[in-house]
Amino acid sequence: MEQNSDQSNSLFGLRIEGATRDLLHTIATWARIIAIVGFISAGLSLLGMIIGKKGGAAAFANFFTVITLIISVVLNIFLFRFANHTLASLSNMNQVQFNEGANNLKNYFKLYGIFILIIIVLAVLFVLAVGAGRGFR
Repeated sequence: MEQNSDQSNSLFGLRIEGATRDLLHTIATWARIIAIVGFISAGLSLLGMIIGKKGGAAAFANFFTVITLIISVVLNIFLFRFANHTLASLSNMNQVQFNEGANNLKNYFKLYGIFILIIIVLAVLFVLAVGAGRGFR
């Protein structure tokens, strides 16, 4: 009875074996690369915004560029933290670091989903507003 309780607490007795460890290492390495490329992309976008045109329409575009940059940086911070904690945990077999990495990946996907839902809602509202505007003509 005691053994079944321990197995249910350890995700049905699953363990991280050699092949799974290698897969996690590859996943974390690619996550780190993607996060770094995301940071570079955000920096280049910011540089382009600063160097770019000034004026009324540009100010509106710059507002959305800043919002997009903030979202991108926040998401990439979580992805980068996942990669760093996971790689560190795999090299020294530290469960606390592994859990922290998994938590950062959870936060990455949760925020990504929230941002997607916000974009979908805004797109639907935009379509409704345009449709209502055309109905008044």
